[in-house]
Amino acid sequence: QPLVKREGGKAVQPFSAKLIEALLPHLTHRHAAVRVQVLHALEELLLCGAGQSVETLVGWRLENNVPIAEFYGKASPRRNFLADLSRDRSVSVRRRFVQCLGRWVEWMDGADLYEQEVRLVPYIASALFDEDETLREEARQLLEHLGAVYLSLHESDFKEKIEYCHADEAAKDEALAPSLPQPFRCRPSLGARARVRAHFRALIHPIVAELQSWTAVERLQSAKLLEVLLVYTEEFATEFAHQILPALAKAMEDDTPALALQSGRCAKLFARHVPAHAYMPLALSQLRPDALNTLSTRTNYFALMPHLLRGMVAADAATAAAALLTEMVAEEAVCAKHSALRNAMRETIAAIGFIRSGAAVDVADGGVAREASDIVAAVPMPE
Repeated sequence: QPLVKREGGKAVQPFSAKLIEALLPHLTHRHAAVRVQVLHALEELLLCGAGQSVETLVGWRLENNVPIAEFYGKASPRRNFLADLSRDRSVSVRRRFVQCLGRWVEWMDGADLYEQEVRLVPYIASALFDEDETLREEARQLLEHLGAVYLSLHESDFKEKIEYCHADEAAKDEALAPSLPQPFRCRPSLGARARVRAHFRALIHPIVAELQSWTAVERLQSAKLLEVLLVYTEEFATEFAHQILPALAKAMEDDTPALALQSGRCAKLFARHVPAHAYMPLALSQLRPDALNTLSTRTNYFALMPHLLRGMVAADAATAAAALLTEMVAEEAVCAKHSALRNAMRETIAAIGFIRSGAAVDVADGGVAREASDIVAAVPMPE
């Protein structure tokens, strides 16, 4: 460190990068105490001008860059060491890993941080749904601290919002607090929201891709990550509604109940922040008995609708409920004989009844058409 302070990190970067490569195999050592000490060494080395080594830690390279050695089977395998550490079986290793990430994000050289922060933030966010309650709270506090640092560095960009919008922010803080998932006891600070939000554009594409993949474990992890990112992104997720909604609907499949439950939580939070007019036209088009809409697609969207309705603000919910009922009383819809589709429609009707009366509606198995017609009469159409 004294040499780095005197000469600058880039002066020792060739040496620190080589030392990092030598340490990487020991991140998989069978003893947790050894892995903790390796993390301690990596923490210091990466701050010695070796920020580019984050790409090695996550196993990243340009898609159009294929080493010649790979054609001959001599290349070393790529491995995402940060992903392995984020789900390490030892709580002490995961805690040390989060602390290490926080220090990198705070103290890494500015040029390196500009490129590498987007690769580090998802692993800090992943700790917000760690199985250890203490670690979840530490990760939340770390993001609050990093947000304060971010705000101090970009104070001019937020000066107007801080000085003139504090009353609106306070009202929104109070309104959102009850709907936030654990470990959030209150709305994240402005700096924390801005720091995480800055990377949402880059993160949403791989999250959506994994949500629509076939591996259940990765899909569930991606859904949990999406939920915590939505807490920080809020209404700025509107731009990506056309990507998020199909991915959440795909995750509502019956064969993965844990994933469907998590997807419902994401949908409720999504609807809380994103105005209904940004995604309801897409949802309604997927609910219709059209030749282009498969039965499974319609079932998944109907299964998603109750969660969206419960997350919407009152005005959006009333408008959406009327539009849904118009679709559901069509002859092709109410005469559906597919059990899963009828069950999903029944849940949607119950959610509409909940919106209207504040209590769930018990819809009998045999009369979807009759109950839908009753609710049409009970729910006023928006003017």
